[in-house]
Amino acid sequence: MNDLEPQAHGQEPVDDDGRRSAPAAPAASPAGGAHPVEFTASGSEYFRIWIVNLALTIVTIGIYSAWAKVRTMKYFYRSTQVAGSVFDYHGSPLAILRGRLIALVLVAGWSGLGHFSPLVALVVLLTIAGLMPFLIQRSFRFKLYQSSYRGIRFHFDGTLANAYRVVLVPIACFLLPGALGVMFGPEAGEGADPSFAALVVLASLVVAALVPRFHHGLKRYQHDNAAFGTTRSAFDVGLRAFYGLYGRVWALLLGLGAGGFVAGVALFAFSAGDAFSGAGFVLVMLLLSILFYGSMLAVMALFTARLQNVVWNGTTIGELSFRSTVEAMPLARLYLKNALLVICTLGLYTPFAVVNSMRYRLQSMTLLAPAGLDAFMADARPGEENATGEGAVDLFDIDIAL
Repeated sequence: MNDLEPQAHGQEPVDDDGRRSAPAAPAASPAGGAHPVEFTASGSEYFRIWIVNLALTIVTIGIYSAWAKVRTMKYFYRSTQVAGSVFDYHGSPLAILRGRLIALVLVAGWSGLGHFSPLVALVVLLTIAGLMPFLIQRSFRFKLYQSSYRGIRFHFDGTLANAYRVVLVPIACFLLPGALGVMFGPEAGEGADPSFAALVVLASLVVAALVPRFHHGLKRYQHDNAAFGTTRSAFDVGLRAFYGLYGRVWALLLGLGAGGFVAGVALFAFSAGDAFSGAGFVLVMLLLSILFYGSMLAVMALFTARLQNVVWNGTTIGELSFRSTVEAMPLARLYLKNALLVICTLGLYTPFAVVNSMRYRLQSMTLLAPAGLDAFMADARPGEENATGEGAVDLFDIDIAL
């Protein structure tokens, strides 16, 4: 999403404080065309919210985290504008707390029972996996229903049957290598069977090859079943785009891995020959660590930028469409700057880093309304709501960062 005065591509998107002078609100929405997204949050304002949330969460042993999330979401939603109108968030802290307590019980049960037997841990893990499609569906419903724009709420109409079709098979595939290890792996203390190890590696490669298909299916389920009022969204992105995205990322990771292997071999050769002192060895290791984490930030920036562009450029809501123009290099520089400042300030720069990253990604988005946004809003009537439906979507709020 873009600001009223979009940045030129390739430039550093934000300052350290993360605040700009607020643009004057337009007197009226344009009759049609592009509506850049404005993000008015500042690092200093969010720091005050963040530090209070952190302190109260620690004091209450995590209980306040649900209220902290609602405060944070309200701040960011109300700092995001399109055509002079802001979004809003209506989530209930108690509903979020209930969802987190349920998740905590499931994870604690898996971790605790796993001490008795790996097979028991596997059974519990499979039970959790069987519940994941349900949790994901309810998560999407909760998040969209608690979001609104100009008084009209968003909705998610994806069925539970489709959630199981989209999610359960990927989860089973991801668990396959671990399940093979538990059921057929060598007993503790015995030597590993080379053929068994090859089977696990082969299963892992098959799963990796299917990841783009799984991710594409999840995004299609999410974006094809969303609605704004009574207007449905649509997702028109082919599977090839996801394989192209993952292919670039995997090629970059392979190149970085090969370079790291060569650097490690060279370092080992130098250290074995006493070519430099212990202090020199530590310095080289530090430099290699910086290069490694810097490379990972670059890979993450590439993946994040390409994924946002692919997904939102292929999403429509009725006659509305989106244009996303995130660039990997500016985002990578921003990630690197944020990481260095967070480390140097012992974490205190975190809220500024969050605001900076959100601002750049939102400013890279534009809403396209050919017939005008006001005409669209007149057609996007509020959906029929009732107390039963509202209570249903309040049951879970599980963060799914996909």
